[in-house]
Amino acid sequence: MRKYILTLSIIVSLSIQAAIQPADFSRMRQRMLNDIVLAPEKYNPEHPAIKQYIEKYALLADSLWQTMRQDTTFLWEDQAILIGDKAYTPYHVHRSYLRLHAMTLAWGYPSSPLYHNEALLAAIRYGLNLLASGPYNPATQKVGNWWEWCIGIPFDYSHIVCILYDVLTPEELQQFEQCATYRVRPIVARRHSFARSCEMGI
Repeated sequence: MRKYILTLSIIVSLSIQAAIQPADFSRMRQRMLNDIVLAPEKYNPEHPAIKQYIEKYALLADSLWQTMRQDTTFLWEDQAILIGDKAYTPYHVHRSYLRLHAMTLAWGYPSSPLYHNEALLAAIRYGLNLLASGPYNPATQKVGNWWEWCIGIPFDYSHIVCILYDVLTPEELQQFEQCATYRVRPIVARRHSFARSCEMGI
C-alpha cells in the first residue's frame, strides 16, 4: 500500500508541480526513489538474495537491450503492434513500458553491473521518446482494454521517471508527464475514495 501511495503521489504531483514547493516534491520523489531503487543504506548488496535479485535484473536488462530495435516504429519485434489494434495494442504498449522499467531498474541499482551505463540510458530514453511520440500520448486513440492505458502503463511510467528524473531534460519530463497524466486524471477524478485509487496503483 505504501508503494502505491507514493506512486499515486508522484503521478498526481508531476501534473501540479507549480502548486507545491520544490523541496516538498523533491522529498516525496526521493522517498519513492528509495522505495524503488533500494537506497544503499537500506540493503546489503552482498546478501545472497539481494545480489541474486539485482543480477537477475541486470541480465534481463542486458537481454532486452540487445534485442531492442532503434530503427523502426516499435522497440521489440514480439511487441510491435503499438497502434490501432484492440486485441494487441494495449498489451504491446504496456509490455514495452514494462521492459523499459526493467532496464531502468538495472541502470539505477548502485550494485548493478549496468549502474549508470550511459549507452543503456540512451537506449531507455530512445524507447521512452518513441512511445511518447506516437503509441502513448494524448493524441493517440485508446483502444482495447482500459487497464493498460490508465493504470498499468502510468504505474511503470512513474517508476521509470522517478529513477531517471535527474537525467531527463525538462522537455522530456513535460512530454512524459502529459502522456501519463492525460490517462490518469479521468480515473482519479471518478474515484472519490483515495484508498481505492491507491489500491489500483494510480
